[in-house]
Amino acid sequence: MKDEGCRRQAVVSGQWAVDSKTLQEADPFILHPSSFILHPSSFILHPSSLFLAVVLTAVLAPQSGCRRPSPSPNPVGSEGPEAEHMRRSEVFNYAVGTLFNYVEYDSAEVLQQAVGRLDQWVQAQEPLADWKLDPLVATLPNPLSELPAMLKPEQLEFPRSDALAFRETVWLRDVSTWARGDAVDELDQARELFDWTARNVQLDGVPAAEGTQAPSRVLQKPWETLLFGRGTATDRAWLFILLARQQGIDAALLALVDPDDTARARLRPWVVAVLSQGELYLFDPTLGMPIPAPGGVTRGPAGALDLRPATLAQVAQSDALLRQLDVEEYRYPVESSQVQSVVVLLEASPTYLAQRMKLVENQLASGERLVLTTDPSGQAKQFQACRHVVDVRLWALPYQTLVQERQLGPNRQQWQQAQLLPFMAATGSFPALWKGRQYHLKGIFTGEQSAASYYQTARPPERLLNTAPLDPGLKQTLARAKLDASYWLGLIAAQQGNHEAAVDWLATRTLEAAPDGPWTWGARYNLGRVYEALGQIAKAIESYRADSGSPASHGNLLRARWLQQGKDEG
Repeated sequence: MKDEGCRRQAVVSGQWAVDSKTLQEADPFILHPSSFILHPSSFILHPSSLFLAVVLTAVLAPQSGCRRPSPSPNPVGSEGPEAEHMRRSEVFNYAVGTLFNYVEYDSAEVLQQAVGRLDQWVQAQEPLADWKLDPLVATLPNPLSELPAMLKPEQLEFPRSDALAFRETVWLRDVSTWARGDAVDELDQARELFDWTARNVQLDGVPAAEGTQAPSRVLQKPWETLLFGRGTATDRAWLFILLARQQGIDAALLALVDPDDTARARLRPWVVAVLSQGELYLFDPTLGMPIPAPGGVTRGPAGALDLRPATLAQVAQSDALLRQLDVEEYRYPVESSQVQSVVVLLEASPTYLAQRMKLVENQLASGERLVLTTDPSGQAKQFQACRHVVDVRLWALPYQTLVQERQLGPNRQQWQQAQLLPFMAATGSFPALWKGRQYHLKGIFTGEQSAASYYQTARPPERLLNTAPLDPGLKQTLARAKLDASYWLGLIAAQQGNHEAAVDWLATRTLEAAPDGPWTWGARYNLGRVYEALGQIAKAIESYRADSGSPASHGNLLRARWLQQGKDEG
């Protein structure tokens, strides 16, 4: 019989109901490619798609119950005071070292062991005297405002799902550290992080409306956006905010208010605002660029665009800054009259509000900096001091994502399985695309153990794909993994300034290999950026204009127009 302490009141509203025990304890097994590898030699006879679905579903099956992770042979508290203190430090250092070195300890089991060690460590810690659940939680719409308390953020124990939370946060830290480049000024760092997001997250689909309880799409988590390299404008915004957080930069989503809605219940998400020296600088995740300030569209020595962001105050004062974003059939859907009063939506996912995460964050050494918590009430005071801000609330999306995950259940698992299949494909003894992606996020691009090396391994020769007696489903998965690897090799080459190689990977091995493939939009955009860097402005314009009809077309046409203007002036 399950522990009665696991049974808590369900949150019910409209068409959805979520039991808090499910939210807190029934954490899904962390799918890891090493748990189930799609190997060509294993599927030469007949691996039906039904068989794959059954196996993958078993791998992802939720683990119910309220049992804490199994203790180590020498649990904390079983020795004398001095030995116990050393043991606590050893347990903590082991766990943190494992979490930080995720490429080396590339195993779901090891990741769970690390969280189990943290659970042992935290049991011996004293609660923080000044800790309390942030009162800004009350600004979430009902019934979402009930979820944080139901998840027991005050409890000093680590549920299984924290393994995913830690992995996501370490990924965010690593990416933000190398993606910011050599920028020192926080606004320049934000520009670099936003530009990385625009180039590395292909824009797909349309974001869900803020406040809806039943989005028409699967709500992606930030770690999924990082791993898959694609997402909506909302996914881009969420990821950018969290990348900025890891570098100590305050960023939040701005929402527009319906003037007829006095309760401000109907909010329209707009752009991400970066708070710097009392001003809010605007970055549009749909356009993939900042809203340019007056005189903010300039060009470098080779002719590449350099865009400086406008502030909210500047845009509120001059509609011309928004009208410069009108191009051809696209009219920018906001006017300055609509931004006189905006609502700030702060990102504060449940784990970032938990006391256990604060304890870990406090314990980390200076060289192990990792932002595990946020202070929305403190942020709110700073954002409220900015001009044109009329309200500050928590962003509902992270909580909607949590609810939807449990509501969809197996359907979401099936969606995730489909996205993860290429990462499981292996032409050798290991899933090379998965390994390559880990090194890519860590910023290790060259060498024997690197993103480039493993991406190359994930590209089986055509003779294998065309002549080996492979199951059609597996052949399709291997071909997709090869295309993913080719595209990401192009992004690595561009990141390193190896522009000629980037053109080869993006133009020849991605666009020519699969003209209507999964990376067409991202390859055309990044190819345009590479041509800009090479000073081949005509080719850059051609690449941006060839992307007609994609979700990123508006931003691409703007880049093409500004490049053409500079070309004409030159």
